[in-house]
Amino acid sequence: MRRQTKLTGISPAVWKECFDRDGGICRHCGKGGVLQACHFVSRARGGMGIPTNLVMLCPECHREMDQGDGKEIKEEMREYLQSLYPMWSEENRHATYVACGLKLSFGILKAITRQSCHVCGMWIEIESYSG
Repeated sequence: MRRQTKLTGISPAVWKECFDRDGGICRHCGKGGVLQACHFVSRARGGMGIPTNLVMLCPECHREMDQGDGKEIKEEMREYLQSLYPMWSEENRHATYVACGLKLSFGILKAITRQSCHVCGMWIEIESYSG
């Protein structure tokens, strides 16, 4: 059984955000109907259940991605996520961008520290990632 944590799990709100963002279709084959949120960085590798790490796939494409060859699907996912999130790249997937409460995270979470933002004074979380 896979180990699911709060960080690797996908909340209903995040699932809906990804479903809407991806137009309610499988991003690989274009089918509608039953869809699943697929982790780009797998849960087994600590991939988080956040929109920048998820793409909607039909069950067949998701199975191919996870259990088959999946190279073509992985490449399509990479290009799609890069087109949506300009700071995202596989080489730099451990980066975090934080500015006044806006947070985009990429990679495998190692630690979270909290500090006051020097611009607005809000408490923000600074995430560090393992390599």
